[in-house]
Amino acid sequence: MVALIVTGGDCPPHKIIRTLASDADCVVAADSGFDVCLSAAIEPDVVVGDFDSIRYESLARVPNDKMLRYPEEKDYTDTELAIEAAMHRGAQKIVLAGGGSGRLDHLLAIRALFERENPIQEWHTAKESVF
Repeated sequence: MVALIVTGGDCPPHKIIRTLASDADCVVAADSGFDVCLSAAIEPDVVVGDFDSIRYESLARVPNDKMLRYPEEKDYTDTELAIEAAMHRGAQKIVLAGGGSGRLDHLLAIRALFERENPIQEWHTAKESVF
């Protein structure tokens, strides 16, 4: 099973995100990744995070049964929590869209996801793709 994780920050163009979503069995939005999904006309299966960066109007559109809310004080990034949610749903391949700019701590955390026991296999940003 393939899962697409959509996160905020330097995302690929909507056409690429829609293609990645159509190839995925499950789409998980990480916090403001839901804003990206909305603008790309993608309906994620679940929305995960502490919701500190999602637009308030967008958060109001997330159905309660599709929301996994975490406290802001936590040991994992929203992207890591989204990957955990995808793995819980049976994902064997993780594809990440977004997260290519902004905070250095998030950039380094995403890069480290390639070194985990169950690593992500693809990472697509606005201008680069890593496999």
